[in-house]
Amino acid sequence: MYCNRKRHSIKYVKEKTKEIAEGYKCLEENYINSRTKLKFKCNKNHKFIMKWSAFQQGCRCTECAGNKKLTLSYVKRETKKIAKGYKCISDKYKNTGNKLTFLCDKNHIFKMRWNDFKQEKRCSECAGNRKLSIEYVKQKTIELAKGYECLSDIYTNSGGKLIFKCDKGHTYKTIWASFQSGNRCPMCSKYCNKYTIDSIKQKVI
Repeated sequence: MYCNRKRHSIKYVKEKTKEIAEGYKCLEENYINSRTKLKFKCNKNHKFIMKWSAFQQGCRCTECAGNKKLTLSYVKRETKKIAKGYKCISDKYKNTGNKLTFLCDKNHIFKMRWNDFKQEKRCSECAGNRKLSIEYVKQKTIELAKGYECLSDIYTNSGGKLIFKCDKGHTYKTIWASFQSGNRCPMCSKYCNKYTIDSIKQKVI
């Protein structure tokens, strides 16, 4: 038996859109068939394209659902919204698996995936998780201890010992965390302790 299906009008589609999805609008002026893609606007003003048949089956805004293929301009705009003072300074966006380059509010440059950034992960240097360079360690040594130098050429990790030279010319090894905590040349410390003990003995005598 032949069934004569009534072809929808764009007026019907527009009205039905508002009825089945609150705040949504169909932005098209023509309707061809259920397999033709139409332009919609969701209740958050995101625009997207979808087949009428998919929309009727419950599919909605791809951006709200997190399935939209992002553009670099969108990422740059959202970066400023979700992290005050931060900027995305990448030149291109490929996909969610690729890292983007960001600039934090302290002007540190770091790389991170967009999904991690959205989950409130931020500048690794500000968080203290940045892998240090030997150049950073050498500069910081001078700042932390006047007259001291770091003589190592490579920084491996927080557990690796570095070679330092104190302001008296003694060389010794220690981990970076120990140096940062204020521990200094053990030879100078030993001499200082011996001098203190001898002074106390003399006073007692």
